[in-house]
Amino acid sequence: MIREKIIDACGGHKHSIVLTQSGKVHCMGKNECGQLGSGDEINKNFPFLIEPKWFNNEKIIQVKAGADFCVALTECGNIYMWGLILEQFDFYERPKKINLMNLKNDHATVIEAGKNDLLILTKNNKIYCCGYNGFGELGIGNVRSQSIPIMIDTETYNNEKVVKISAGYRYTMLLTHTGNVYSCGENKSGNLGLVTLIQQINFNV
Repeated sequence: MIREKIIDACGGHKHSIVLTQSGKVHCMGKNECGQLGSGDEINKNFPFLIEPKWFNNEKIIQVKAGADFCVALTECGNIYMWGLILEQFDFYERPKKINLMNLKNDHATVIEAGKNDLLILTKNNKIYCCGYNGFGELGIGNVRSQSIPIMIDTETYNNEKVVKISAGYRYTMLLTHTGNVYSCGENKSGNLGLVTLIQQINFNV
C-alpha cells in the first residue's frame, strides 16, 4: 500500500506507474519486458517501489507509461527509461538515463509517452522525440525510428509556442498558445482530424 499522496499516475499496456508527493515511483502489473523497473520479469499485483538510487537520488517530478515501458523526468531535467520501447533494442529491467546530448543547454520540462515513442518539451519550447516512427508519429518528415531524442523542426508547427503535447496509439498531437492543434502519424480512422485519411509524417493543423 502507498501511504503517501499520489500526484501523478499513468497506465501502459497492462502495467501502471504512480508518483508520490515526495518523488517516489511505484509500478505494478505486467512485467515481461522489465517495465516495472524491479530488476526482474515477474508480474506484480501490488505497487513496487523503485529505489531512489536507480534515479541517482534525483527527485522525480513526472512519470509516463508507454505500451511496454515507463519513463520518468527528474527535477534536474534528466530522463530515465526502463522496459522496452523498440523491439530491435534490448529492454532494461532497471531505470536507465537516456542520452539527451541533442538538447545541449536546453532543459526538459515535460515528457509524454506514446505506444512506442517518447516526446520531450523543453524550457526553450522545443520538442524532441525518439522511439518507433513507422507511421510518422514522431513528426520528423520520415518514418525512420530514432534511438536518441532529436529535435522536431519548429517550422512544422509554424514556430508557435507549444503548451501541451499528447501521444496516442501511433500518432501525436500538439496544442499551441494560439489554440491550433497540430497532428501527425497513423490516420486510417481519421484520428488526426484532417480532411484526409492518409498518414502524415509532418505535423498538420
